[in-house]
Amino acid sequence: MQLLDSGSMLTTEIIGRFITKNLNKTNENILLTEYPITRDQYEDLIKVLENNEIELNDIWYFKQREPRQFMKDHFENGKEKKWIDKYGSEIFENWKKRFDQRRLQIIQIQERSDHSKWRIVELDYIQDITTEYLKQQIKECNSHGI
Repeated sequence: MQLLDSGSMLTTEIIGRFITKNLNKTNENILLTEYPITRDQYEDLIKVLENNEIELNDIWYFKQREPRQFMKDHFENGKEKKWIDKYGSEIFENWKKRFDQRRLQIIQIQERSDHSKWRIVELDYIQDITTEYLKQQIKECNSHGI
């Protein structure tokens, strides 16, 4: 696909068409990771779901228990330590800024959504958060009635 190969950001419209196409192909639960990020993306996703008569059951928010500790642990990891060596404290400043920005985006989405659908899971630092890890966390939460 030319657009993906160019490295350009995908528009919300293109993402919406992609989600619609794929939602119509399955009857299973779908986990969207790292989307939506902004309030506008959330509102567009809700429109896509409503247009396809699909109900949003839960909104899972995997929240780092302590962002500063997360950053410290993350960059002490040998694979990531090279970035501290290269950029110094600037990298911490950028991560803090991104954490704060993401926290604000989450609040904005929460303000536009049904609070009863939110499932918040606090995580300690783990090296690689994969889709399989998130699915396991969801399964555990569901078995505990969270």
